[in-house]
Amino acid sequence: MVEKPLFWLGSSRADIRAFPARARRVAGFQLLRLLHAFEKRASKTAKRDLEVARERYRDLVKRRKGRSHAQA
Repeated sequence: MVEKPLFWLGSSRADIRAFPARARRVAGFQLLRLLHAFEKRASKTAKRDLEVARERYRDLVKRRKGRSHAQA
């Protein structure tokens, strides 16, 4: 598997650092891209958390497009 750079968007790095150590270790082994981190307390994900993740994903796509145009 080819390793790719890890991008921290918004407050995601601080959010994941606030998680318990065990949760950070488990997530760290499978982490490819972190858009938003939050403690899920209900069976349904809050609209605000979904919107934050969507906004950050759109930002990531824009950054990648800008980088690919700069390399062309």
